[in-house]
Amino acid sequence: MYLPVLRGKQYELLALREFSKEIRGSDIIAPVIEPVKSEFKTLETACNFLAKEDVCFTIIINPSVGEIKNPEHILRQINNTKCLRDNPRFQIGIHSYNESQLEFILGLIKEYGLENQELIIIHNDTISEDFYRAVSGAYKVKFNFLHEKIKVRRYKYLFPSETRVLLDDVFESKPKNSDYIGFEDEPFSDIYLIYKEENYFGFSDYLTIGEQYTDGGFLPYAVVIHLTYESRDGLRIKHFVSDSNDDYHDTPGKFAEALGKLVSFTATLPFKTKAIKTFEEYYNSSHYPGLGSIKKLSMLNHLELVNYLLTK
Repeated sequence: MYLPVLRGKQYELLALREFSKEIRGSDIIAPVIEPVKSEFKTLETACNFLAKEDVCFTIIINPSVGEIKNPEHILRQINNTKCLRDNPRFQIGIHSYNESQLEFILGLIKEYGLENQELIIIHNDTISEDFYRAVSGAYKVKFNFLHEKIKVRRYKYLFPSETRVLLDDVFESKPKNSDYIGFEDEPFSDIYLIYKEENYFGFSDYLTIGEQYTDGGFLPYAVVIHLTYESRDGLRIKHFVSDSNDDYHDTPGKFAEALGKLVSFTATLPFKTKAIKTFEEYYNSSHYPGLGSIKKLSMLNHLELVNYLLTK
C-alpha cells in the first residue's frame, strides 16, 4: 500500500483531484494531506472529489510546516465538513514528537467529539510501548508512520504489522534547479519492491517534491522537470534541465528545452502514464502550461506509475 504525503498547496490538491478517478474505491493508494494554508475552501473541494470517488485519505491536524499553528483550526473544519465528518474512508493524521505532545493532541480530538475517527500517527520520534498500548486501547489507530530518520530499528516492532508504514523522504532536493545539471539520472526508491519483506504494511514518501517546504516562488534561471520511471532495480528519477540558464527571462523557452529532453527519453519507455502523454502533447503543440502545472504533472506521473506497479 502506498500512502504519499502531499502538502495542501494549490497544485498538490489539483493533482489529487485529477488522480482521484484513477484510484476510485482503491485500497492500494491512500493520500495523506498536510494542510499548509489557513484558508480551507480549496482543501475542502479536493476532499469532496476524494470522497466522491471513495478514496481512502488522511488530513494531518497539526502540520509541521505552513500557516496553521493550532490543530483546533482543522478540527473545527472537520466537524463542519460533511465529506470528512461522515466519511468512514477518512482518517485524522497526527505528527507525534513526544508523549506529552501526542497526549495533548489526542485530548483535543476527544474534546471535538472525534475520538471514534480512525487515526494515523506519524512518529517523528519514539514513544514507549506502555504509552502506545494506552493510546491504541482508547483510540482507533489505523496506521503508524515510522519516519526513516528514527534510527531505532526495533522501534517498528512496538506496533502491529498491519499498521506499520515506512515514511522516507527519497527525493534529493537541491537549492537551485541548475544544480541538477550533472545529476540528471539518479536512483529514487526500491521500497515498493521490498516493503513487505521489511515487515511494513505500506510505504510513504513526499513524491517528486520532497519533505523540505518552501512557500511562494520566483522566476527561475533554469527550468527542471522531475520524472520518475521504472528500471530493473526499482524507481529512478530523471531531472530534465533547460540549457539557457543565464537569466530568468523566457521561462516558456526554457521549458521547451527541458521538455525536448523529456520527450526524447519517454519515447523509449514501455509504459507511459497519462502525465507523460500530456507532456508529449505540450511538446507537439509548443504549449507552455506554467510552472505549477509542470510540478502537478511530475506528481501525477509518480502517482500513476506507483499505482501501475502495485496493481500490475
